[in-house]
Amino acid sequence: MKYIYALIIVLLTSANALAVSIPFVRNFTNKEVMCQNWDIGQDSKGIIYVANRNGLVCYDGKTWQTYTTNENRTIRSLYISPDDRIYIGSYEEFGYFERNEYGKLVYTSISGLFQHKELKNKDIWSIEQDENLIYFQSFAGYFSFDTQSKKIAFYPVKNMMQRLYKVNNQIYAVIQDELYLLEKNNLTKLPTSSAPFQSPVRSILPYEGNRLLIQTENQGFWIYDQGKYIPQSTINKTPDIIGNNEALYAENGNLLAGTRSNGLLCFTPQGNLLYKLDHRNKLQHNTVLSLFKDKANNIWIGLEKGLSLAFVNDSFSFHYLKEQSIGSIFDAALWNDYLYIASNQGLWRIKAEEFMTQEQNFSPEKMNLPSGYVQKLLKTEEGLIIGHSKATYLLDRQNRLTEMYPTGGALAGTEIHYPQQRKGFLLGSYNSINLYDVEPDGGYLFRQRLNNFNGYPRYMEFDNNGNLWVAHTRKGIYKLKINRNHTGFTGNEFISCIGDSSRTHIGVFNVGGRIVFTNEKQFYTYNDLSDSIVPYDRLNTHLEFIAHTKQIVKVDNTYYWFITDMGVALVNMSASEAPVIERVLLFDSYNLRMHKDFESIVPITPEHSILCAENVLVLIPNKSEDSRPSLNQEMTFSHITSYNILKDETRSLPIRNGNTPCLLTSDFNSLDVQVAYPAYNEDIYFQFKLEENGIQKHWQEKQNTPSINMQRLPAGDYCLKCRAIDEKGIAVATASFAFCILPPWYLSSWAYIGYFCLLAIIFVAIYAGVRRRTLRQQQHIIKEREQQIIELENKRLNDEIQFKGKELTQSTMTIIENNKILLAIKEEIENHKRMLGSQYPNKYYQKLIDMIDNATTKGKEWDLFLSNFDLIHEHFFRNLRQRFPELTPNDLKLCALLRLNMSTKDMADMLNIGVRAVETARYRLRKKMELDSSVDLVQFLIDI
Repeated sequence: MKYIYALIIVLLTSANALAVSIPFVRNFTNKEVMCQNWDIGQDSKGIIYVANRNGLVCYDGKTWQTYTTNENRTIRSLYISPDDRIYIGSYEEFGYFERNEYGKLVYTSISGLFQHKELKNKDIWSIEQDENLIYFQSFAGYFSFDTQSKKIAFYPVKNMMQRLYKVNNQIYAVIQDELYLLEKNNLTKLPTSSAPFQSPVRSILPYEGNRLLIQTENQGFWIYDQGKYIPQSTINKTPDIIGNNEALYAENGNLLAGTRSNGLLCFTPQGNLLYKLDHRNKLQHNTVLSLFKDKANNIWIGLEKGLSLAFVNDSFSFHYLKEQSIGSIFDAALWNDYLYIASNQGLWRIKAEEFMTQEQNFSPEKMNLPSGYVQKLLKTEEGLIIGHSKATYLLDRQNRLTEMYPTGGALAGTEIHYPQQRKGFLLGSYNSINLYDVEPDGGYLFRQRLNNFNGYPRYMEFDNNGNLWVAHTRKGIYKLKINRNHTGFTGNEFISCIGDSSRTHIGVFNVGGRIVFTNEKQFYTYNDLSDSIVPYDRLNTHLEFIAHTKQIVKVDNTYYWFITDMGVALVNMSASEAPVIERVLLFDSYNLRMHKDFESIVPITPEHSILCAENVLVLIPNKSEDSRPSLNQEMTFSHITSYNILKDETRSLPIRNGNTPCLLTSDFNSLDVQVAYPAYNEDIYFQFKLEENGIQKHWQEKQNTPSINMQRLPAGDYCLKCRAIDEKGIAVATASFAFCILPPWYLSSWAYIGYFCLLAIIFVAIYAGVRRRTLRQQQHIIKEREQQIIELENKRLNDEIQFKGKELTQSTMTIIENNKILLAIKEEIENHKRMLGSQYPNKYYQKLIDMIDNATTKGKEWDLFLSNFDLIHEHFFRNLRQRFPELTPNDLKLCALLRLNMSTKDMADMLNIGVRAVETARYRLRKKMELDSSVDLVQFLIDI
């Protein structure tokens, strides 16, 4: 009961402890903000803007960008209007930045629209808006810019105007330490019955009952109530309140006051100092120039040198060690009103109430143990088991410290139940598992070392079948079964690795009554039906984000802490629902480091757990964080650039969030895309997938950088989908960018039309060529056939001519022979006539002579000769008649005989005349033809 009462006391005090714990502070030391940061703002998309010496600095949670005015002047003030126009004030300059269609900020000068001597040598220190009027304040007065009419005017004041402040939709001006109300370009002095301040005003905030809380530089805080200035004595009694610069309210109502040399002070609504942030506890500089509360109620602190972010509403409580001698923290446990801390320098303890109510650092006392390290604390109902490097100790309920086992290094232990309601305890040491009996008075009695096992157990868990699963620190997993006498193990099954892993950190845990194995890659479980270790699909599917878990710590039957190299996650393992990650603490987000292989988170009460890190203990609630504000943030594209790799040229693309495609030419087919999801109080990861021509793709692996580079994309329709994933693995925002890469000119539609036309022309040309070739071939064949026919005809004609020639020769020879015979007969008859004289009657003689003469000149042989000759020598006679129409038939006969190149004697025989007559006939023929004597008559007739 005493232990239960102690828990109740601690539980009651822990509620107040969270209210006074120092918030975690993240410091930014990049070059963009390592200077005087005069003002801070945030637009509707969540992007933070800082006005400083470098210009206008933008931060989206991952990347920094700096924009400058036309003359690169220091920016003293900024104001972000509801339409996200960023008005800035500088030296002799004021205007506004506005994003163009490419996502870049473009500056437009307002002061350049006019020339006023009042702006010379003046800075713009504050900017406020009243409806359509933007006020730019300088020491000499204020400028009024009408956003509708674009008109600007200057309103001077007699005394120095310190600053403008907007409180409850009313703008207050401080002129020479007196309050004025600014409405529609009119200044109205507020009534007062007391003397004005003797110190410059630095902030005006709303206060209870429509009053104003006024922060002065050296006179502390004052309350303005119906013309009276009343000092806020509770705050003003704080010694560090002198030298104020800025003030605002946190979301929980606490007052934050930034000072010139004392850092940031936090007061309760009643004015009591809660904590102080300065260079000694995480703040990088003591001069606070500006304060800003963002949408997540985080506080941005602009410093003289640097920028800081304080998570003032975070539910995590950080308790830093005052002394470094404690070393690296391995484990912690709450026992008998004390918080015990195990480290590499021994065992330490501190009163639980003192620890929970410490405002900043704590200093525990060291326990009297032998020198060495303590790596594990096992809390049981009977006492606190201390795994020391030299021995294992037990701290009982009376805070008596006794040696439990002479060998140290205890890492694991679990209860074992005997028959008859008896209870025992198994303790794993360096190379053994030891059995203890739990005595009635709550002590432990060593019984024996269990046989058939030799190892160094890191984790030990019983399953529902009575199997003892033991994870060795380096080797693997043992499946053991205790014998009936509890003296040893009847089985010793060894599993060197699970899954595809080997030589990794393997853990064994009981989650909801089921044995779960981890290998830093995925989850496994024991299937008693198949007696095998199989992947645990329920956890692998729903807890993929923390599949690399190293250790699982039970909070209660529903909640479990999962420890990874990146952080810890609180998982709701409700049996009726899928497991859900309800809380995450990432080490990098809070600059935490834990000792490798000794990561530890310890549930100390039903409501809180302690995370053990080097030199700091973090108090974490065991319930889901319902108080975190919902940002309803959108993912936006910071910039989209396409570039030509070959020519090293880039083009900015208009930012489009939707399905309207952006057209890109084929030579600019590489893209660099950067997105933004400003979430400053949680770690955000990014995933991308590129869908081509509507084909669904898988998301890429999550990455910390919000950008993707895609090179040499082929022509087609694309949709780049992006999503932001929080530390629980849940997608909190999505965005998409549709674009189309046009094909190159040689693959465009017109090119295809040209290709089609060219192809058609080619086909037509080929067809025409083939047709011409076919026709030529056909004509060639026809010609060949005609030639063949002609040759055949010629052959036939030649044969016929040869035949006719033979006939001509035959007929010629026949004529010659006949003529010879007839001439012989005629000669014989003439001889007979001469011999017989009158005895041969003349009438008979003359009749025979006439018959012979007629036969030699008009015989059928001559007709046949002339017919064959004209057939063989085509157009010979026609040509002769055309050229020499005076030729007689006898001349034609002579020409025929001459063409045949017959001898004179043969021609005489053919013509039945004498040789001399033939010579005379030739002479006459030459004359008729008018041939020169040098011309061969025979050759001439042959050539005709």
